Amino acid sequence: KDLTSRYQTNRLEMKKKMKEKVELVREQEQKLTSKERETTELKRSIEELGKELSTAKQKMQGMERELNGAKQKMEQDDKKLQNNQQVIAWLNKQGSSSSGAVLAINTPAVGHTSSSSSLSRYLLSLP
Repeated sequence: KDLTSRYQTNRLEMKKKMKEKVELVREQEQKLTSKERETTELKRSIEELGKELSTAKQKMQGMERELNGAKQKMEQDDKKLQNNQQVIAWLNKQGSSSSGAVLAINTPAVGHTSSSSSLSRYLLSLP
């Protein structure tokens, strides 16, 4: 009788331990499944963020090209402005010495005057 009761006790203990182990395995499987889902979601997020980053970089490069183009245009316009200011200053200087010079420049059909040829030489000397 002692042997039978020990056998049953051992059997019940083993059954209890097996149930605990099965429950532990189930919990670990649930945690693993949850972590796998989480990992998949994070990978998807990383992909989306990578695409957004790439798009943002492309936009930034386009804006940099546009900015550089605008800077070059501004420099060209600034040079034109400086050149025009020099021409205006020269014309004003010529106009104060002889009022006919401005008329000759504004009406090229009238003929060439020494003032218009002076203007041509001045314009050619500019950078």
